[in-house]
Amino acid sequence: MSALDLTTGCSLTLDRVVCVGIALVARLLCSFIFADGELILEGQHSEMLIHLYRIIGNADGLPEVRRLDSLAVRLFIGEEHIQKHAIPEKASKVARKIEEALQSTKAPGFDVLSFSDLRYLCSRAIKLKMQLLVSPLDYHILFFPPGMPFDRGYMEAEGVDGTPLLASQCKTKHAQLCLYPAVAQFFSPPFDQGSSVTEALIMNKRFLADPARNTIANALSVVSKAIVLVE
Repeated sequence: MSALDLTTGCSLTLDRVVCVGIALVARLLCSFIFADGELILEGQHSEMLIHLYRIIGNADGLPEVRRLDSLAVRLFIGEEHIQKHAIPEKASKVARKIEEALQSTKAPGFDVLSFSDLRYLCSRAIKLKMQLLVSPLDYHILFFPPGMPFDRGYMEAEGVDGTPLLASQCKTKHAQLCLYPAVAQFFSPPFDQGSSVTEALIMNKRFLADPARNTIANALSVVSKAIVLVE
């Protein structure tokens, strides 16, 4: 859903409020889903399994632990009760948290999505996270702060009414608001000497990255570009 879909027929002032609402939903969605390492996988690694992983790690290294854990999680999330029950239940809980956070703002235009829409978005986001978790590559989600120079390599620009802007129109412009984040793909870095076995568990993969510290030039590819309002 684009900003244009949500702002049709609104005044300019409300357009800006709705855009902030969209950006807030995106932030909350990523915070509640992609920053939660235990989402869906909470309690699935028993003490006995962790002990076994330590033995494997000592013998064959943490990359082997990561490979085996990825295989186990892939099988786990493919089970019918996870797809039909666990994910929808978690999506409803996260959607309720986002709805409560939006309502707490008490600002007009922040009810940009219904609970049903939020639940659908949460379900899609959870399923996406599960796919990215079991990938041998790393994925970083990047929200660009206001004032950051527009870069066509990982940004697409929109007007406040949702109208796409050409990159050539934005060469000297700066991001005003990040509506949707960019997603970049990277090789997984090697484990540091002394890393613990828990760092090899794929549920502990980190997705949210600081664009100021993240060298996006080292990305294998930009899977999807950020949508930003520019000034």
